[in-house]
Amino acid sequence: MFALDLPSRVFVEEGARIEAAFAAACEWLKSLGVFPASNRFTEYLKLLNDFRRGHDGLMNAPDGLERYINALAEASELIRIRKSLQEIDASEYLQQLGRITSGKAFKTAVGADPARDFAFELAVAARFLAAGHAVDLTSVADTVAHVGRYKVFVECKRVQSKSKVLARISEARNQLSKRLASSPSSKSRGLVACKITEVLNPEVQHAVFAHAENFRDASKALLHGYVLEHEVELKQRITKKQLGILFENNLYGVVHDNEDPKSVPAFINCRGATIYQAKLGAEDVALVGTLARGLANQHIV
Repeated sequence: MFALDLPSRVFVEEGARIEAAFAAACEWLKSLGVFPASNRFTEYLKLLNDFRRGHDGLMNAPDGLERYINALAEASELIRIRKSLQEIDASEYLQQLGRITSGKAFKTAVGADPARDFAFELAVAARFLAAGHAVDLTSVADTVAHVGRYKVFVECKRVQSKSKVLARISEARNQLSKRLASSPSSKSRGLVACKITEVLNPEVQHAVFAHAENFRDASKALLHGYVLEHEVELKQRITKKQLGILFENNLYGVVHDNEDPKSVPAFINCRGATIYQAKLGAEDVALVGTLARGLANQHIV
């Protein structure tokens, strides 16, 4: 097995600043005309405000903490999207942005969810933009990233069912084969981005660990375990000129050390990722190494 972990660092930020950044992201969507009066983000805004104010109904609700962490998780994704995409021409991604506000808030059940699928596509594009690479969101692939001399076609699949992961990766592999075959450049490459958070954590349970590093280690173990279990099938689903499969797993929860009386509980968002590779030449190994450094260590705000 050859899986390259994206490098990781721990960023610490005050909750009030995350809330402010989320409110700013919602105002940004409003300025683009893609923020209906009633949508899932307005519910998150209200919940975050109620939680900060110590609203009794929320604080005493059996699922109050769970809903708060869920709201922070989706708020963090929108913050990342806005941070990177606000600097480029809005007309290129307006249609996609108009779709991400739909869907039901606090949804955790497995099932079709186009709004969150589009959000993942935009989050992947934001990864590349934050790494300093130009992107095209209206091309034949979900994202086309320009990495130096290379054009990287990226097909994004957000999968919620374990039984569908390999099928969706095969679908992405076939899409990339067509993109690469029609590209006249010898520097065109492909990459599958696959979010498997719900596959690895089907009950969408939030973790509690003593240290932030425990979240990173847990995410790494889950991703490596999945790749190791399915390595034979994954190797068969990588086409010529495909750099690999970027697996993403998001862990959310609370850092709290019960053995340290001075420990203050903190909420955490661990966005772990691993790139599974197979049969890469020296040129593409170097390209993946460059990509990995840039796509990682991206602060939310």
